[in-house]
Amino acid sequence: PTTLQCDSCHRMGVAWLPVITPWPHTGVVTGSCATCHISSYPNIEVKPTNHVPTNAACDACHQSTATWLTIRFSHTGIATGTCATCHASTYPGLTVKPGNHIPTTTPTGLPGNECSLCHSSTTSFATERMNHGTIQTSCVTCHDSTSSYLGSMQKINRSNHHNAGTKDCSSSGCHKPLGSKGRPYSTWN
Repeated sequence: PTTLQCDSCHRMGVAWLPVITPWPHTGVVTGSCATCHISSYPNIEVKPTNHVPTNAACDACHQSTATWLTIRFSHTGIATGTCATCHASTYPGLTVKPGNHIPTTTPTGLPGNECSLCHSSTTSFATERMNHGTIQTSCVTCHDSTSSYLGSMQKINRSNHHNAGTKDCSSSGCHKPLGSKGRPYSTWN
């Protein structure tokens, strides 16, 4: 649907298709992308089947009509605890949990696989607050200096850390809850 002259989109004297691209979109009203970008019109880009589930207008996230890859997304209104709904490998181009992320799904008392349990920013996953939950696994799983897990956690070389040797932090007699000294695990940072 348009009131523009034919040669605003079509190359006159050559062929009707393909249309002139990128089309300038001058004068297109904000939020009206789906007026044209629907499957009813042949040879026009439409939302792919592997698109993040949304009812928002295209230009609510996509900033450029020349490339769909320039995206800004406001997480306003997104319910806490639903990060994995979109941040899964199903949707290309979105940040997902890397392979060397600390374990979150093991049955060891960790709080679970939901991003917002530890990550408080929707613009940087580097903003984190570790939620140890009721963790019952060995501290050295993540905190040993040889651990490849990502995160801002303190990593210790046990061979020269206060004569810890091969002992785990909680059985060393220094750190709580099994030791009588030190601070509880939740305040180590």
